[in-house]
Amino acid sequence: MADTTQAEPDMSPEQTRQTAADPIAEEENYKVGAKIDVKGDGGIIKEIKILGTGLETPTKGSDVKVHYVGTLTNGEKFDSSRDRSDPFTFKLGQGRVIKGWDEGVKTMRRGELSIFTLKPDYAYGASGSPPKIPANSTLIFEVELLDWNSEENVTQDGLVKKKLLVEGEGYDNPKEDSTVTINYTAKFNSKTFDSKQNFSFVLGSEEVVEGLDKAVEGMKKGEKSIISIEGAQYSFKEDHKAFNIPKGSKVSYEVELVDFTKEKSSWEMSTTEKFEACEKIKGEGNNLFKIEKYERAVKKYKKAISFVDSEYSLSEEEKNESKRVESTMFAKYSSL
Repeated sequence: MADTTQAEPDMSPEQTRQTAADPIAEEENYKVGAKIDVKGDGGIIKEIKILGTGLETPTKGSDVKVHYVGTLTNGEKFDSSRDRSDPFTFKLGQGRVIKGWDEGVKTMRRGELSIFTLKPDYAYGASGSPPKIPANSTLIFEVELLDWNSEENVTQDGLVKKKLLVEGEGYDNPKEDSTVTINYTAKFNSKTFDSKQNFSFVLGSEEVVEGLDKAVEGMKKGEKSIISIEGAQYSFKEDHKAFNIPKGSKVSYEVELVDFTKEKSSWEMSTTEKFEACEKIKGEGNNLFKIEKYERAVKKYKKAISFVDSEYSLSEEEKNESKRVESTMFAKYSSL
């Protein structure tokens, strides 16, 4: 078994910086040979070998491309993308790699090459990764950040993209019919044409351009992102004369999701609540049908049906009522 108990790389207090907590100190210490305590607990030590370009670093969710060489502390190599001549790509901050990689790579600049020394808690821990990495191993990785793409494709056609600026909190996202409150600044050709604080709207209600609607649906509370939108389907469907923006033009929104309402899921509702929700949403669908908003009406009818389409735990009377409600809505939207 390889010896993995050799001494950690020597590191003086003057060389140590907590990059996440002190960005100014990080910039002052960004030089070849600098050793940085990434998390402030000694678990990830970064030594810069080649400086990167610019000031930007990849954010959570970015698709990053790296070359790497991994060794044990005795110098024994256990993996290398360079040996394969095949750069490694992964999505940052999603737990798809060891914790030390997620935390370390996000501190790098484009083109930077650094050595990361990872204690077991930031590597493979007590289990190791047999047969090459013993239990409780400290690992050393030479990592070169080749490139990254921080934009998430909100729509499959690439016409709506979202770039994360500040991570949100929790795991919940707003859903269609949620009331959301946002702060935003909208730009066309790099010039601001609209800006609002604490602006509230209902997702799916056509109160904003469709691209903004779709992007906000994927945000978390407190998240800040830049959303780029183009194409008549997602941007302005007609020329926007007030702002002198031709239809379909590419626009961008810097958005902060301040808050949103969280509806009860159907499994959290009593039978009575399910029928009440069904009737309410069916009524909204009927109103949309009357003003010829057929696509949105169909969505409402389908959502309404979803509350009563299971016969589990319903009495005979409730089952009959459920079938009656379903049949009226099926008849309505099947004719569209």
